[in-house]
Amino acid sequence: MSVYLIAESKIIDPKAMENYRKHSIPSALKYGGRYLVAGSLPFVMEGEAKDRGMVVIEFPSKEKVLEWHHSPEYCRGSEVQRSGHGEESVCLGRCEGS
Repeated sequence: MSVYLIAESKIIDPKAMENYRKHSIPSALKYGGRYLVAGSLPFVMEGEAKDRGMVVIEFPSKEKVLEWHHSPEYCRGSEVQRSGHGEESVCLGRCEGS
């Protein structure tokens, strides 16, 4: 069953963020990730607007997203990520019957 990683981030250091992208994008693709939304600023339907970009990546399974998240390829980029932007992320599976 597909799993969707949803991340929102605020870029603090554009150069560090670009370096993070160089590691994270190819590594996500290697583990079956498919970018559905990348870098978009959301428009708010309810609540307060946040000045944060969003990314949605579909992975084929929970196992694959966890394998990617703990992979050496992603971890190298993740070290850079901490200095380049603040990020929060969650994973969701599809609803039964959809």
